[in-house]
Amino acid sequence: KAFDSVPREALFRRLRDIGISETLLTAIMRLYEEVLGRLRTSVGLSDFIRSTIGVKQGCPLSPTLFGIYIDELEDFLRDHIQEGDGCLLHHVLIYILLFADDVVLLASSAEGLQRQLDALALFCDHRQLTVNLGKTKVM
Repeated sequence: KAFDSVPREALFRRLRDIGISETLLTAIMRLYEEVLGRLRTSVGLSDFIRSTIGVKQGCPLSPTLFGIYIDELEDFLRDHIQEGDGCLLHHVLIYILLFADDVVLLASSAEGLQRQLDALALFCDHRQLTVNLGKTKVM
């Protein structure tokens, strides 16, 4: 769901903020000018629907665009949690793992995990992202 919830104008601002050239930014924006999709239903495919939010599913560029959009998440978490809220691995404190649109939060206590979840919720709220609660697990 995270790919589907990226506000495109905010993504384009983020690309501009990190210094993407105007030529490349214009090319990316053109990829998103007229995005149409169809839904598969029990009776077949729907009519075409205009998509105005999110990065394209299945596009090789989408994981990179999403990664750029959330690249400040690690720093945001670090600023909003307490020292020691993560887990030590070979004397290195690890509190987050990221791959495409998957996020793993690591904590050594329930309180630390709650601080991380609160910070993640705040970040997602600021970035207008949706967390798929159906894929969310606590271990």
